[in-house]
Amino acid sequence: MKIHKTLINILSLFMIFTFLTSCFFRPRFYSAKPIEAWIVDEDTGKPLKNVVVVIYWELHGGMQPHPVGQLTIMETVTDKNGRFYFPAWGPKTTFRGYLRSTQPHIIFFKSGYEWGYFSNDISRKSSLGINYIRISKWHGKSIELSKFKGNMEKYLDKLFDLRDDLDDISEYQNILDCEWKEIPIMTQAIRKEYSNFPPYLEKCPSLKLKFLD
Repeated sequence: MKIHKTLINILSLFMIFTFLTSCFFRPRFYSAKPIEAWIVDEDTGKPLKNVVVVIYWELHGGMQPHPVGQLTIMETVTDKNGRFYFPAWGPKTTFRGYLRSTQPHIIFFKSGYEWGYFSNDISRKSSLGINYIRISKWHGKSIELSKFKGNMEKYLDKLFDLRDDLDDISEYQNILDCEWKEIPIMTQAIRKEYSNFPPYLEKCPSLKLKFLD
């Protein structure tokens, strides 16, 4: 009887292990279709050129899902017509995690404007499948950016939030302290924006410490 009970326990553990490895450690194969869209001024509807656009597909994993890295990161700048384009990619294989239905995420930045963050809607369809082809809901659309309306301190706070988000997607590297080669255009744009505010930061020690942190 004791031997029989031991065998049942071993079999149960084996089945649980097999289930977990099949769910969390199996390879996943992803591809993405091309993305083309246009950025315009919210008030005038006119196209915005030189908007920096970063797009990324973030992997999640673990028993309590959390970000574990990026499958693909790209960046570009809008042309005189406000157009940006990212080519298709894949298939890519990953063992690290899976892509959620909200992928890809897109970040937009232009000096003097509210920076934008866009993603897909949450879908009930599972993101744990294999051979997923990722499509952005923003493909073929016009996206509005609004000019920043507020004082200098609020603008710098928003800029800090952007830097914080970029640090997260760069897997906890500080974008101001490191040469993050994945997004050199955005890195340079943020550095240039910070360089415009030294006199103001000197008058606000608390903000200066925040940005130099």
